[in-house]
Amino acid sequence: MKENSRRNLNINKKSVSIPFGAKIEGDYFPPPSKSFAIRCLIIASFCKKESLIRNLGNSEDVKATLKIIEKWCKIEKRYGQVLVKPSINRRPPDGRYFAKGSATLARFLMAIFSFLEGERVIDGDENLRKRDFSSSISVAKSLGAQIYELGEK
Repeated sequence: MKENSRRNLNINKKSVSIPFGAKIEGDYFPPPSKSFAIRCLIIASFCKKESLIRNLGNSEDVKATLKIIEKWCKIEKRYGQVLVKPSINRRPPDGRYFAKGSATLARFLMAIFSFLEGERVIDGDENLRKRDFSSSISVAKSLGAQIYELGEK
């Protein structure tokens, strides 16, 4: 890669400060981490413009995230990359969201859904159902969300 290209992509920077409400545009290459990949996909799903995401990996958590955000965005997979295209509404519809075993994904969904009207169910596999979400539930309720636990805690 040419030095000019490297400078333009800010590859050597470790952090970038973005003022709240500012418009941002550019390229970001997330490290191969499930947690970062989930964050990138969820952020991209609410952007006004399409986002091209590289280096997501192929974990079950990433697959679950892709399947979930497809409920409110269009996803195109090509050449190891994912193109997230926003819909007009960009609003997760009511319904059931299966996070498989991803506690990170379940917590992000709980935070997002806490700010929306409607009824959504977050569920997961047996391992996820055993995880403790009491602090996330407490925070969401303090923000005004109505949360009901179905079945055992």
